[in-house]
Amino acid sequence: MICEPRSPEELRAACGDDELVMGVAQGLRARAWAVGDAVMASRVAG
Repeated sequence: MICEPRSPEELRAACGDDELVMGVAQGLRARAWAVGDAVMASRVAG
C-alpha cells in the first residue's frame, strides 16, 4: 500500500528520521511516498 505522509511527523516516522529524506522535504516543495519499509521523496517542479 502506498501512502503520502502529510506532516513532518508522519514523514519522520515513515523514514526513520533519515537525514536525506528529511532534508529534501525541508524548505523545498517536495512530496514523499511510503511503501512498506521504503520511503521516496521528490522535489515538485515549479
